[in-house]
Amino acid sequence: MRCIAFVALVGTVIINGCSRPAPAPAPTPSPKGPPISTGIVRRGSEPITVSGFGTVSGGANAQASLAFPQAGRIASVDVTIGQQVAAGSVLARLDPGPFEADLAQAQAGLTAAQANYAKVAAGSRPQQLAQTEAQISGARTQLAVANVKLARQRQLLRLGIAAQADIDSAQAEVASAAAALHVLEQQQSAQRTPWAPDLAAARAAVAQAAAQVSASRQKLQSATLRAPFDGVVTARLHQDGESVDATSPVISLSHSGGAVFTAQFAPSDAQRVHAGDTASVSVSGVPPTRGRVVAINPAQSADARTVPVLVNLEPAGVALGPGAYGKASIQVGSRRGLYVPSGAVVSDPTTGITQVLRKSRDGFEPVKITIASEHAGRSWISAGDLHAGDMIVVRGAYALLAPPANANGDGDAK
Repeated sequence: MRCIAFVALVGTVIINGCSRPAPAPAPTPSPKGPPISTGIVRRGSEPITVSGFGTVSGGANAQASLAFPQAGRIASVDVTIGQQVAAGSVLARLDPGPFEADLAQAQAGLTAAQANYAKVAAGSRPQQLAQTEAQISGARTQLAVANVKLARQRQLLRLGIAAQADIDSAQAEVASAAAALHVLEQQQSAQRTPWAPDLAAARAAVAQAAAQVSASRQKLQSATLRAPFDGVVTARLHQDGESVDATSPVISLSHSGGAVFTAQFAPSDAQRVHAGDTASVSVSGVPPTRGRVVAINPAQSADARTVPVLVNLEPAGVALGPGAYGKASIQVGSRRGLYVPSGAVVSDPTTGITQVLRKSRDGFEPVKITIASEHAGRSWISAGDLHAGDMIVVRGAYALLAPPANANGDGDAK
């Protein structure tokens, strides 16, 4: 019985061994890196914005004191107290004579600069330079012929047909032709040199004169004071014939509805803003509100350090309420530059250096950058060692920068 029992037990073991193999050890999961995604550095137009801080003058009866942006003599005040005016209505005018004279002088200056540029450009290839270039062409041909003749004489010398004297004569011809060409090329360089800076200076003079025309035209247009919004005239502060400047309000206007954000801008920034520009007004805790610039420098600050810019807010801006403090940002231009998604920009945890991680042959390498501005989820950057088309980490870069944890997961060496 014991023997049978033993056999039966062995049989059981054999059967179990064939039908149910022992499970293999579970494979150790391979370590995975942090989840990341990549993108490329791009080049595009970077918006240039200027900003000013201020408050909301909310709703009806908000007051605005309006002044001309430049000095002059009032030719006419065209409204009366209590008169209702629409946005864009003419309120007062300066004597346009001085501004028209300035514009005419600026246009004459532009015409003269353009004529001078045309003269310099036409003279950049004078007749003597054209003659020299023709002589250089002939000298190069003579040098080529002399070199061919020298090569032929050397071949004949090897065949025993030519004499050494023929070789010497051919070499002398090559040297003479090369010297003549060198003299002509130096002469050409001397003839060209004076013209390049003259042409650049003439071009710069045209650009400067065109800018002066634009500025003079803007001053002439600004000699007409217009209502920045619908309202009611509450005061005439100056009369016909009086002299005023940018610090002298001429008309007081009561806003008949809506909300106005008055932001204080640096004078240099205010010069780049124009009526009609779109503005974004941001107040803490409230989504940005759009608006439109309706007046610039209506009454310059007494300290002359800031210039008020009035932004007529869209209807949603009324919710900001009178007295709300915030910032107005206005796009005044653009420039070409490199940009990356804002999520690609990280700071080194040790040094605090701002950088992006660029894909390399061995993984990812940090590249130091400087942020010029941020707009709509993009960071406009400058970096000496980064180019459009470079592959960078746009998500998960901080995980790559984190110091590796040890096997215990607590980051401490054991």
